[in-house]
Amino acid sequence: GIFVPLDTLPLLPNGKVDVSALPRLDESRPILASLYVAPQSEVEQSIAIIWQAILKVERVGLHDNFFELGGNSLLIAQAHQQLRDKFKSEMSLVDMFKYPTVSALARHLSQNDHPIASQYQTIQEQAQKRREALHQREQIARQRQRG
Repeated sequence: GIFVPLDTLPLLPNGKVDVSALPRLDESRPILASLYVAPQSEVEQSIAIIWQAILKVERVGLHDNFFELGGNSLLIAQAHQQLRDKFKSEMSLVDMFKYPTVSALARHLSQNDHPIASQYQTIQEQAQKRREALHQREQIARQRQRG
């Protein structure tokens, strides 16, 4: 069975459970241990789209496991090839087994030995410089207000 935690049960005026007000179960994907969390980054979304097509499921969440969604060794080989093509990556098939969730695989693909990681790192560095410049401007403005 499936358990959905509720703070309170919806009740009818006569005190019986209002079955029509209970949350609907998500039937767009298999029953999984993890709740659906939408992929956020471009890398996560790309992985999820490839998995959805290969596994023939409507939605793939950030914490979904390839094998729990119905994946097998034949399907993982297909996913591996498509991901290598998409990310221009030398990722090994073993990595697919080591990182079976969208989030874990996205983190792995975003590490320094992948081209997408250097872009991400550059963006992070630019953002840090902007934060530091803004902080300096705020300090100067405060000093001027005092003086």
